[in-house]
Amino acid sequence: MDYTTISVISLKRMCKERNLRGYSNKKKNELISLLHHNGEEEKKSVTNNDDTQDKITLLKEEIKRLRASNLFLDIISSDAFDFIKNNINQKKPLHIDDIHIGDKVEFYYRGELWVGVVNKKYIKTVGVKATNYKGKEKISVNWICSVNVLTKTNKDI
Repeated sequence: MDYTTISVISLKRMCKERNLRGYSNKKKNELISLLHHNGEEEKKSVTNNDDTQDKITLLKEEIKRLRASNLFLDIISSDAFDFIKNNINQKKPLHIDDIHIGDKVEFYYRGELWVGVVNKKYIKTVGVKATNYKGKEKISVNWICSVNVLTKTNKDI
């Protein structure tokens, strides 16, 4: 738009309509510069909004496609994804090569959870110094455990 043909009063009115600030004491050239600058910002905003709308449309189409093929997963935060990724491998049975001395492990014995640290490693079993809480009493026992009953953990002992 050519602002040079517009009067100062009209330029100020345009600034007011666009909710610009600091235009009341400006000269014509300064008002034109202010309006040009604002016009560029609006164009960038419109362009960014168009890009965002395009991305949203693409995402919606992808979600529809995944839902149709029963592959849809809810979008989760990256922290939750990292937690799931780090713990998902814990559900598969451990192999003796997966266990190292010093690893924190947990297992159930007669319906009670035991948490401990691997302190010895044998051919098919490991030695675990494990702790269980019965009421207010803390019980610690050295166990020889098969690795297929163990799960790696980060729980405090």
